[in-house]
This record gives sequence, C-alpha cells and structure tokens, in this order.
Amino acid sequence: FFEIVMVYPILLKSIWLLVLPFIGAKHHSTPHPATTSSPNAIPPVSMKESIFTGDITTSRLVLDNLHVPPKVTVRVHAGVTMTLGPKVNVTIEGYLIIEGTPKDPVIIQGQDGAIAGSFVFDGASRGFLTGVQFRRLGFGRGAVALTGAEAAISLEQVTFTNITGGAVAAYAGNLTKVHDSTFQDVSDSCLTVHPGAAAPTVHNTQFLGCQAHAVLASRPKGTLTVTNSSFVGTGNYAIFLESQGPYHIAHNVFHDSQGVFACRRQIVAKALQTEDLTTTIFAHNQVTGNGIDSTGDPWSRGNLLYLHGCTATIAWNNISANARTKAQKRIHARSLVNLFDAQVQVENNTFAANVGFLYVINIGGSLSSATIQRNTFANPDPSLRNFELLNEAVDVWVDARWNWWGCTDGDCVEKRILDYGDGGEKYGVIEFTPFLTAGPPDPNRLVNDPLTDPNSDVEGPDSGDSDLAPGIPEGAAMTSVVTRDETWATDQTVAANLWVKAGSRLRIAPGVVVRLLPDVYLHVEGQLEAEGTHRAPIRFTTADTKAASRPWGSIILAGNASSHILRHVRFEGGGAIPLPAPAAAGPAPRLEAYGMLILRGPAVMVESCTFVGSASSGIVSKSRLAISRSEFIRNAGGGLGHRTDQPLSIQTSVFTDNQRFPITVTKAEFTISDCSFKGNTGAMCV
Repeated sequence: FFEIVMVYPILLKSIWLLVLPFIGAKHHSTPHPATTSSPNAIPPVSMKESIFTGDITTSRLVLDNLHVPPKVTVRVHAGVTMTLGPKVNVTIEGYLIIEGTPKDPVIIQGQDGAIAGSFVFDGASRGFLTGVQFRRLGFGRGAVALTGAEAAISLEQVTFTNITGGAVAAYAGNLTKVHDSTFQDVSDSCLTVHPGAAAPTVHNTQFLGCQAHAVLASRPKGTLTVTNSSFVGTGNYAIFLESQGPYHIAHNVFHDSQGVFACRRQIVAKALQTEDLTTTIFAHNQVTGNGIDSTGDPWSRGNLLYLHGCTATIAWNNISANARTKAQKRIHARSLVNLFDAQVQVENNTFAANVGFLYVINIGGSLSSATIQRNTFANPDPSLRNFELLNEAVDVWVDARWNWWGCTDGDCVEKRILDYGDGGEKYGVIEFTPFLTAGPPDPNRLVNDPLTDPNSDVEGPDSGDSDLAPGIPEGAAMTSVVTRDETWATDQTVAANLWVKAGSRLRIAPGVVVRLLPDVYLHVEGQLEAEGTHRAPIRFTTADTKAASRPWGSIILAGNASSHILRHVRFEGGGAIPLPAPAAAGPAPRLEAYGMLILRGPAVMVESCTFVGSASSGIVSKSRLAISRSEFIRNAGGGLGHRTDQPLSIQTSVFTDNQRFPITVTKAEFTISDCSFKGNTGAMCV
C-alpha cells in the first residue's frame, strides 16, 4: 500500500507532462512561421482566432485548427490546394461548399510525411463537396466526419487516398449521397454509418483497398442503397450491415475481397422478422474471384455471403470462381453462403466454379424460411466431397425446385444436397423435384436471363406476336428520341411517341407527373428509372381532360439491356387500343392484348404501384415479373395478363372492379399470396 501511494503522484505528473504540449497546440493563437523559403511556397494562413470565412480562391498552408461558425458560408473554388499541418482539424457548423472539377480539382492534403486531422460537420452544418481529392488525412475520427444531429452533406466526384483510420464516418445526421467517388488505400473501413445516422445512397463509386469494410452500417435510418459500384481488395466483408435493413444492393462488382456481403441482426425473434422481401435486395451483382472474411467475429467469419436474422431477395447474381484458400480452411464455417434464422428468396443466380467450400448454401436456425429456385449450381470440387445445398434447420422445409444441379438424373441430384434423407433428424427437408435437366451453355450466364442470354425465350421488341401487342402500332410516327441519359425532374407533357434507345437511360424523379396526349406511347429499349416515394409518387396520366377524349397509349419496356424496378408509380387513363383503318375488316382488337404497361424483355419488379382506369389491361407481360403491394382498379381488359413461361410472383396486392379476369396466366409458374379480390368479372384465368 505504501508503494502505491508513493508511485501514484509520479504517474500523474508524467501523464500531465505528456499531455500538456498537445493541449497547448490546440489553443495556440499566434501565427506559425512559414515552413519553407522556396519562392513557390504556399503562404501559411494566419488563423489567430481559428475562424474560417469567405471565399477561398488561392492555395494555402493551414497550421491551426479551423472553425466555420453557424450561419457562415465558406466556398472553396476549383484548383485550390489546402495543405493541413499534422492533426489539424476543420470543424464546420455553418456551410462549406467545395466546387472542384475533374480538370481543376480541389486538393485537401496533409503535409508530406504527416497525417492531418478531419473535416468535422457538427451542429446543423451543410456540406456540398464536389471534385475534391483528400490525401493523408484521417487522424482521429476519419477524413470526413458527420457528428451533428441536424448536419447534412453530399459527396460527388470525391477521392480519398492514403487515409489513416476511416475515410468517411457518419456518427449522426444525414450523409445524403456518395456518387462517382473513389476510396483507395484506407487503413480502416472506407465508409461507416453509426446508429441513428441516415443511410446514404452510394452510386458509381469505387472502393479499392479498404483494409476493413468498404461500407459498414449499424442500425442506420432509412434504406442503404449501393448501386453500380466496384469493390476490390477489401480486408473484410465489402458491405457489412448490422441491421435488418432495408437495403438495396444491385448492379455492383465484387472482386478480390475477403467476404462480400453480411447482414446481421442482433435480436432475432419470430415476431420481429420482416417478411417484405421487396425492401431487402441483393441483385444483379457480379461476385467473382473473392475469398472469405477470415478475421471478423466468430459468428460471421468464414463465408462469402452471411445473413443472420435478416430478410433478403438474392436474385440474378453471378457468384462464380470464388475460393477458400488453404490457409482459411482452418476456420470452422465452410459455406459460401451462410443463412441462419434468415428469410430469403434465392432465385435466378449462377453459382459456378467456386472451390474450397464444403457447402455452397447452408441454411440453419429454426426461424429460417427459404425459397431457392431457378438457380444454376455447378460447383463440383474434386478436393473434397462438397454439397450444393445443406439444410441444418431441422424444422424448416426448403423449397428448392426448378434448379439446375449440374446433372440430369435424380440420383445424381440427391448426392449434391444434404438433407433429412441423408441424416434423419439431424437435417431438415429439401424439396428439390422437379429440377431442371439442362443448364446454360456458359456457367457464367444466367438461365433464361433476358439480360444476358441471347437464346432466351423472351422475345425481342421487334418480334411479332398474335396474342400480345407487339409495341407501338404499325405506322405510328416516332417524333422524339432519347439517345443519351436524361432526367425528368419537373412535370412533363409528352405530345408525340417517345423512343428511349438502347444504351440510354431515362430517369423520372419522385413527384413528377407525366401527361401523355391521346394514343401517345413511350417505348423504352434502354433503361427506365421510375422510383417515386409514398409521399411523392410518379404519375403517368392523360394530358387531355375532356370527357370524350381517347386514352393515352402504353409504356412499353422492350429492351434486353437491363431489368426495371418501378416503385410508387401511378398509371391512370391509358391503355389505348389502336384504331383500325377505315376499310379494315375482321374482329375488333382484344382488350386484354393491350395495357398501360407492356413488358416484353427485361425482368421487372413492380412495388407499391397503382393501375387504374385502363381502356385495356393494367399490365400485359412477357417478362419475368414480381409484383408487391400494388393495386389494379377498374381496368377494362383486366388487371394483369401474364403470357409467357417466365415466373410470376404477386404478393399483398389488391384487384378491385376489373372487367374481364383480374389475373390471366398462361404457361408460367406463379406464386400469388396475401392478395384481395373484390367486384371483378371472374377471379382468375390460368
């Protein structure tokens, strides 16, 4: 006891001597001398009171912490270089606007051989950062930190290079978007969203060499959206979501990363599970040449994809040529995809040439629910007796019909799965019959995917079909053409037929009203992005309000370039039937052969949409189609005509007062659940 009493004051004094210089530096109020005598040296900034105001038009060296007070706006112009001293922070409580360009970026960097601090957005600050290059920052909270509960920032064409710690960390507030940006050589997670902060939209962004995760989000507010981005060389799961969702992860490339996607829910209970598969999407991703997460926590490590207590639609992904190395084989988990207490729909994926995995998909946990259909499995591994599918959830029945298992007879398929028939009460049941008896010619190509398969039975936009409207009526004039990407951010009136050519994209912003004149068609062979919101739906309606006017024509999604997602869109007063020539003879056109929305090529997801008052049908489809939470009301030709062998799924939708049959299905396998029917002519035609 005597020794402790004598040593304790000495320790306190030593700690105080170590801390004192840093405290002094933080409150230093006198100008620093120039650090170089070169005639081209950047002049140092004298920041006696550490107040940062006005326009910044020239390059400078900053050696004091800076502060942008509330209600003050600072604008940094293109071509400016700001060099920050070691551990120097910039705190923003007002407005920071950085306006770099690809030709003249704004460069914000730490001094050579030193790491600067952070740009911290606090209070109710606003940040608009465009064309910025951050280099050698990140000491403390990360290069850019969002800490104010009312703060909001956006990042566009921003590059983070040689960052110590994380690059971007949202502790609170709203990181609205990260677009067209690059993260490279970051020593921790590149983008982190902490509990309570808003989930960002990440688009067309590259994550190269994030030593931990590329995107790490823990219980964020809203939907985490990651699209058209690249993930290369991440040290852990490229995207790790510690939350149920919602999330939308689509059209990305994952390569040479240690794990691709993980979703983990801390509290799992039957009453808490979300059954809406349309809000948790992992789709149309290229997942090739990756390894497994081998350094994470014991629950999640050892897999390429990991879901614990989460809901997911995993669809149209190419998951091929991924490997578990010899050094990683000591890790207990040995599955490519590990689904535990998860509710999943796994459809139309390719799992091919993945090696070192005992199980390609492993289902466990008594709360699991799994539908696994129309996938391609081709993962025989001569180095071990592996299985394509394992059901460890004893009380769970797995629907795994209509898959290609790499062989053509039932005995062979049975050897590719591990279920109740192999281990009795150790395993649950897998229903695998009927199964496909042929796979695609290219294992990297999806089965009958209209996006990639030239031999798909989905007909192209110019093919004839006596049972389905082929598109814009013969002889109709095409007086307007979209040949490049275009955005409609305000209300539009379409007075003539419009053609969106292949390779072009038409985006319609939430809340926009599109008014079409009678008999006018919108023909899309490129990409249509129409995603409204609950409070700001997109509307397609008539531009002629006269009671006797003819309806507008159709929205025709005809190209094979990509899939389409329609959310919160209202279609009303369209579906015109082409007028016959005066001398024409023969029967009148069939109402059910036309519709306000005609689908001829891509896979389409329709969510929270309304089809009301069509002069023909609401939807006429020859595409793979998934509909949820939508309404079909008072359509003259019926609600939906699905005239193809492509699968159809309808969930939680309403069909009211439709003439003809509300749903007509020919050839296809279909799932219809939790729907209501009232006042229709007939119930369903199959």
